[in-house]
Parts: sequence; structure tokens; C-alpha cells
Amino acid sequence: MVLIVGDRYMGMLLSLPVMDGTFHVDTVNDIVDVIRDEHAIPHIFGQSEEDIYFGLGVAHAQDRLWQMEFTRRIGQGRLSEILGKRSLGLDIFFRTLNFGSSIDASLPRLSAPVRRVLAAYADGVNFIINDGSKPLPPEFLLLFHRPEPWTPADSLLIIKVMSVGLSTNMFHEIERAQLVQFMNEKQIAEFFPPYPGDEAIKLPDFADLYGRTFFKLDQASLFEPHKRGASNSWVVNGRHTNTGAALLANDPHLELAAPSIWYLAHLALPGGNVMGATIAGFPSIILGRNERISWGFTNTGADTQDLFVEKLNPDNPNEYLTPDGYVPFDTREERITIRFARDQNLLVRETRHGPVLPQSWRGSDQILDDGYVLALQWTALQDDDLTAEAAIRLADAGNWAEALDALQFYHSPMQNIIYADIDGNIGFIAPARVPIRKPENNLKGLMPAPGWDARYDWAGYIPFEDLPQQYNPSSGRIVTANDKIVPDDYPYFITSQWQPPFRARRISQLLTGIDRHDVSSFMAMQRDEISLLALDILPLMLNAEAATDEVRQALDLLRFWNGDMDGDSAEPLVFVAWYRELARLVYADELGASFQRHWSFKPIFMQQVLNSETDQQWCDDIQTADRESCEFILGQALERALDQLYQDHGADMSAWRWGESHKAVHGHGLFGSISVLSGIFNLEISTGGGFYTINRGGHWFSRTRPFANIHGSSYRAIYDMADFENSFFMQSTGQSGNVFSAHYDQFIDSWAHVAYVPMIVKRSTIEKNALGMLRFSPLSSP
Repeated sequence: MVLIVGDRYMGMLLSLPVMDGTFHVDTVNDIVDVIRDEHAIPHIFGQSEEDIYFGLGVAHAQDRLWQMEFTRRIGQGRLSEILGKRSLGLDIFFRTLNFGSSIDASLPRLSAPVRRVLAAYADGVNFIINDGSKPLPPEFLLLFHRPEPWTPADSLLIIKVMSVGLSTNMFHEIERAQLVQFMNEKQIAEFFPPYPGDEAIKLPDFADLYGRTFFKLDQASLFEPHKRGASNSWVVNGRHTNTGAALLANDPHLELAAPSIWYLAHLALPGGNVMGATIAGFPSIILGRNERISWGFTNTGADTQDLFVEKLNPDNPNEYLTPDGYVPFDTREERITIRFARDQNLLVRETRHGPVLPQSWRGSDQILDDGYVLALQWTALQDDDLTAEAAIRLADAGNWAEALDALQFYHSPMQNIIYADIDGNIGFIAPARVPIRKPENNLKGLMPAPGWDARYDWAGYIPFEDLPQQYNPSSGRIVTANDKIVPDDYPYFITSQWQPPFRARRISQLLTGIDRHDVSSFMAMQRDEISLLALDILPLMLNAEAATDEVRQALDLLRFWNGDMDGDSAEPLVFVAWYRELARLVYADELGASFQRHWSFKPIFMQQVLNSETDQQWCDDIQTADRESCEFILGQALERALDQLYQDHGADMSAWRWGESHKAVHGHGLFGSISVLSGIFNLEISTGGGFYTINRGGHWFSRTRPFANIHGSSYRAIYDMADFENSFFMQSTGQSGNVFSAHYDQFIDSWAHVAYVPMIVKRSTIEKNALGMLRFSPLSSP
């Protein structure tokens, strides 16, 4: 045993990649150089696109092979083969989605050039997998696991897995359905208020729709909350810059991870330089710029998924009800291999809408009545999903027309894509396949729909030319921050669940507050930590009854606070802790066992609760005989919060620091939750910011560490269209996924302080401080 442990440890120490050397291979047509600069960012030079993407495959596999393998096995539903029973539920879910089938159908539909890129990239990855000169990264050694060869289909799977995290309506539908057990239609409409200025969607009578059909009304279920994403992007044309050229900024917000989801790279393609953020496993610059254009993404949050409750035939459970009567399910058998356990057989059923979800998915078995199942319809499951085509083509686009030509192939997940070019043009489009809901659909994606009722069937997709878009708006500015992107008279339904506009408002304030912007002013904007949520809601919260000296001291502290979520100050900690307890006192009594799932900011709802001068029903505790006022529970919430803060941070309120509680936690996907390994593989650092600041730091009240920053700016970039090398970027951890590498956490301090590295593309500059160069040449070369 000692020898085995010693062998594994020595292997891990020797697993760092080679950065210098020359290799003769039969998978390139000409010389390919992979030069790593002082930040370990690869700069890849070659004579053809295929050869350069071969080099990217090499770099990804050298630095992120475990991340690639882990994500691939998630999408395949094959984690249990290496992790055992702990991942069985996840495998069942992804086997049910059956991404492999849709990928097999869509791969031949990609253009020949894109298929060649995917194949060349896979060759680069497999060069590293097959290289026996170095041990595999630590995770492989600890698990005694070796990866299978990489295929083009695996790269498409990476995009599919990404789509799951960014297409969340199926999760929210089941969460809202759960609340039918506790609330009536009026309460649910209040609890999920419309976007500011929008009319509330009138929901049907739940007792009629659900109580007499398919949902139990007498049980509660608990399941892990699903986290919503966020991101920022903005662009201005030359009228608003010092150089007269456009400037574009982007920072997508995702769950923080070690390593970061993003990998920085530069591709010196035949058509010019392309540089930005890649995703290990997929051959493209996803976010970035080339010689002529730049682009950035934020998540739209579009409703491209619907859950359908399918009614089983009481006389034949192999059939389900449709508008035309009962029809048989399509079925297939899956066999899941489980490490250290017996294989498990899985029968997957399909309806006209899509796959039937596992019975216990998200606690649905606790609320779904006998004789009914849930099926998922989702655009990402279609056989003609060509999103990979769009991603690879976009990096080659040279103008707005070519960008649109690429993005017509984009299907999922829907993104707000902003654009700038060297000719001074700016633009925005939100491409995707978005289903058209019928006028008689009175659920609008908010709840699971009766699958046998044709009113809820999709009626085609929004035409590409009708998708939300702008080109050279008269203002010369475009902002997207997950807020509403369509005017009130837009003819199609995208979603009713836009993110509150706090970040978008703040970005607009800062953009219009300066006549002429430059890179430094955009950097300052990405550092901004002013919370408009705090400034909007604090005047209402300061009406709290002050029963103790401690409460009065805290109220005085917050009364003069400017809303800056600075990590070195006490005010953000007091505000957020107070808000957390206020949320508990406002609706824990109504939600009962379901409260933990919904314990979050819900700012529009909370503002409406505290704004109500006559109806204070949410402030009243329904579990007591007294009629509590909002002023009373505000005081009670602050007392409770302060009790915990004094216990955790000491008696001197002025010495409390938000950053101590708001540490950014970058969790390792496999070992991050294992106590003996988490301290090695996880990365933590103090940060400022909050849920609704530009420099975002998302946290969840129901967690053991309720203020820890676990969802933030995973990548930041500023693209100066006047000068390629005056563009800057940064990701959240480091280039390497190997915990023994100095580049595993190289960026984390710079990231936390919102610093950047320049986007250098001149080979002579890159070579001056390079860490090394790998050269690949054809076997026929001398």
C-alpha cells in the first residue's frame, strides 16, 4: 500500500506538461508552434486552420485534460464508471437527456470546414492522451483512471453540458409547481412578480388545473436549489471614446470553479489573429476578438424549455394521453456501469414532447400524483442543433453581416451577443431557437403544462430576422446584464423571468456619466461595487423598530452608507445579514418546508412587500395570533442578524469586514467537497461586490457559508477596437488545471483585485518572456 501511495504521489509531481520540444506527427500538414507566454497563455502559430486547432487541442489537453474528461462524462452519463454510486443520479439524468443521439444526428450536418476543425482538434487532444512520456494529471492518478480517445462528438457534448447550466426554465417550473402546495394563485403571482413595468401574467386557477388532475396538494418536498446565472456586457461607439473607435466590455458570471471554466488562448489563424476565452474541450474562441471584430455574451434566460405532465393510460402504463388519444411511449434501454457495484439497467421513455424525466428528479415524485410523469421539451435536444457551427464561424467573421451569417446556426443556449468592429459599428443580437407559444397558452412557461392539451404545444420558432437585435443605435451605446432586452410591443414571448435591472441601471449610469471613455474607465466600471439594490431598498428597511442600542448603532451605520459593497467595510455585511433574516421572517411561515429552496434576495418582491402601506400580510407571521407589522419584523430581523454577527466577528462592529465572510470559493468539481482534499484543490480569496453589483459576487442564503462568493465574474475582457494590443482580459484562477502547477492559481489575486493581462499578439513580444515552445512538424519534414 505504501508503494502504491508513493507511486501515485511521484506520478502527480511528474505530471506537469512539457512546454519545450519538437515532435514529428502525422496529424499536421505544416509546422505548428505552441508558445506559452509568462502567464502560460498559449499562442498558436501555423499555416492552416486545421493545424492551429490541432495546437489548441494539445494545449487544452496538457492543461485541462481532467476538466475535459469530467465534463465529457457528465454529458455522457458515465461518471459512475469512475466515481461509483455517488454520481448515479446525475448519470440517470444525462442518460435520459440522451445528448449522444442528437449529436450523432447533428454532426454530419455541420459544414466540411467545421468538421475538419473538430477532427484536427481531437487529433491534438489525442496526441497528449496517447503520449506515455508523462503521467496523467493528479485526478486520473488518484482514481486509477485513463481517458478514452477524444472525438469530434465529445466537443459538441461540451457545448450541450454548458447549455444545461444556462437553460434553467425546467428547474424553475418544477420549483414553482412545488409552491402550489402552500400558496394560491395570488400569492404565487406576488412571490414571482413581473419585471418592473410589466403586467403580471394571469395564471389559471390551480385548484382546477392541478388539484383535480395531477399534483398532490398535501406533501412537501426538499431539493437543492438551482442557481440562476448572470453576466454584464456593454459597448459604445466612437462618439463616446477618446480614440474615436468602439470599446466593448464583457464579464460573464458563472459558478466559480477550480480550475476556471475559461482558458485564455491566442490563435494566429491564416485570416488574422483571434484571441480570448476558450472552453477546454471545444475548438473555438468563445468570447474575444479578431483583427476586425469583437464580441461578448450574457445569458438571456430565455424560456426554451417546457415541462409537460403526461397522463398514463390507467389500463396500459406503456401509453400516455395526447390530444388524439392514448399512444405508446418510445422506449430505449440504457445500462449504467457503476464502479464497485453492479450495473444498473435504465428504461427511458420518450413522448411526443421529449424524454420522460427520472421519477425522483428535483423531488418531482413528492408532488406528482400517481399515474402521471414529467416530460421535457427543449430546443437543445433537437437533431439539427448546429451551435458548434456558429461558434467556430463567429471567430472568423469580419463584419456585422458575416457575424449574422454565422449566428443563424446558433440554437442553444440563447445568449445576448454584443458586437463591435474596427469600422466603428456596434450591434447586438440574441440568437437561438425560441419556441412560439400559442395565444391560448395561459402558463407561459411558468408551470408544467398538461401534455394532452394542444393549447400548450409549441407553434414553431421565432424567425431569425425577428429575434431581438440592434445595429448602430442612435444612442451609440448598448447594455445587456440579463435584464429585459425587448420593448413592450415585441410580438413574441421570450421569458417572463428577466433578471432585475440593478446592474444594467448602474452600467448605464456610469456610461452616461462620462463623455469620452477609454480602457481605464471601462476597467473602473468592471471594478464597481455600488449596489443599487441596497440604495433602493434601504430607505424602506430603515423604518425598522429599534428596540436595542445595537440595532440603533447598526441603523446609524447604514443610514449614511453609499451602497458600496467594499470588502474592507462593515456596512455590506450588516446589510446582507439583515436582508437574509428579513427574508426568513417574511415568507418562511408561508413556505414551510419549501422555504430553504427559495431563501434568496427576491428584491422586486421584497420591495413590494415593504412598500405596501395597507396590506402587510407577508410581514404578518401566520403561525402567531398577533398581527406583526413590517416595521416590527424589520427590527426583529436586524436583531437576529446582529446576534450572529457579534458571535462570528466580535464586539466591535466597526472592525467587521464583508470580505472575510464574502470569500470567493472556487470549488474543484471532484475533490472540492472531500474534506481531506478540498483544502488542496479549492481556491479561496477575499472579495467585495454583491449579488447585484457590476463586480458581482453571488451567494446563497441557505448554504452553510451563506455569504461566500460562489458565483461571479468568471472572465473579464475589454476590447479596444483602435488597438488590438490595448485590449485586456483575465479569468478567475489560472491556466493550468493541475494543482501542482504554479499556474493553477496564478491569476486569482489579480482576478480578485480586478486586474488584467494585455492581449499580445506580436510573436516577437511573446517570445521575449516565453515559458517555452512546442513545435509540431509533419513526419515527412526533415
